[in-house]
Amino acid sequence: MPGAKLESPVSLQASNPAEPDGPPEAVRFQTGSSNSRTGLLHVDRPRTRMAKFFTLQEAEDCIPGLEDLLRTAIDSKKGAAQMERELQAIGERIHLLGGSEINPVKVAEKRAMQRVCMQRLKSSVETIEQTGCLVKDLEMGLLDFPAQLDGDEVYLCWKLGETRIQFWHRPEEGFTGRKRIGLQFGESRGPSRTH
Repeated sequence: MPGAKLESPVSLQASNPAEPDGPPEAVRFQTGSSNSRTGLLHVDRPRTRMAKFFTLQEAEDCIPGLEDLLRTAIDSKKGAAQMERELQAIGERIHLLGGSEINPVKVAEKRAMQRVCMQRLKSSVETIEQTGCLVKDLEMGLLDFPAQLDGDEVYLCWKLGETRIQFWHRPEEGFTGRKRIGLQFGESRGPSRTH
């Protein structure tokens, strides 16, 4: 197959039913961008106004239920990226050899596995965000919980592996602007670990 080109699904979008002809809301997954530290897929969503605000205790009570979903999203992202690398390697072999015998069943299986991973990733992210929480970075396992401080919108920031929410930041500050939580958000007894 000289000049054969393998195409793989590297973009998933969930449309916004409120804007059927407008730009899709939600999740685009891209590979290999210049912003990529690891070459893995990145979540790219437009910013929207926060609809739900959490107290510190409410956010911490969500953590146990969100941990498994976040781990599923991270694993699915890694699986989709691995399938993408394998499909690209097959495509490069075809290109370098000026056509090559490929096993179409194997290619179809890799594409199907990638679609399953992408759908699992999309579903996990959407389920997390339906709680009102925001997935900020899947490589770090970073979630933000919208909150209010003195009438301003801020994020309570939690990273996978942390036992409780210890930091907050303003939306424009991001992860590097995290500040330790004091009593400004009230007291918390920590995450409720009962399921």
